Amino acid sequence: MKEEREKISAGSMVELIGRYAAERPERLCVADPRRAYTYEEFAALVDKKAGALKRLGIRRGDRVMARASQRGDYLALHFAAHRLGAVFVPVERSLPEEGIGRLQRITGAGQVFYDSRIEGESGGISLGPWPWPEPEETATILFTTGTTGASKGIELSHRAEVAVAQNVYYGTQMEEGTVELVPMPVNHSYGLRHCLGLLLGGQSIVLCDGVTMAEDFYRMMDRYEVNALSLTPAAFNILRSLSGERLGDYAGRLR
Repeated sequence: MKEEREKISAGSMVELIGRYAAERPERLCVADPRRAYTYEEFAALVDKKAGALKRLGIRRGDRVMARASQRGDYLALHFAAHRLGAVFVPVERSLPEEGIGRLQRITGAGQVFYDSRIEGESGGISLGPWPWPEPEETATILFTTGTTGASKGIELSHRAEVAVAQNVYYGTQMEEGTVELVPMPVNHSYGLRHCLGLLLGGQSIVLCDGVTMAEDFYRMMDRYEVNALSLTPAAFNILRSLSGERLGDYAGRLR
């Protein structure tokens, strides 16, 4: 009988990132086509972005809206808002100005970032000593795609995000040493859930821009020795139509 693993838990995902920065600083945390971050580097980037947000006047409970991208820098902005106690509101990168304006009015977001960079973050400003967010505070507002009606915002507390991460981590039986390629948009629940699950266990996220650029997809598979995939059936079918049976070459490595 397989031994039951002790359940990983914390008051928030950003607290877990800080924990792993101390426990496994050299482990790959997140990589994208531009660069890779260890847990120590990623936690430091989150802290710098949180400090820069604070300098811009963002306070606990404020809404921080940002256009999404498949970049580690974007995920760092997500958790920087949480580190400060603010609420992160991701939006589609292709969303037009009127759509962004509508979501701003709905959420009360006073600040919109059109990319993941924050003025002052490169100057080494860090948040410094700061309490972790409370588990019941709102962490993220995710908007549905609106395919069956008007897009709806769903509020997730920090406790709920940890529960989602536990569901994915234990439900898909992620293992120590998992390096998972996530081509699905990380502002949607599917892609974000898998990122949260990987971070819960201190595993490694590899991001890429979908599957239509098949060569980039396989390049990331090789560069980071990916051993797990997040793919919807539709994405799998697209990849197969573009690259035939090539994914089968990785069958012995994929968990």
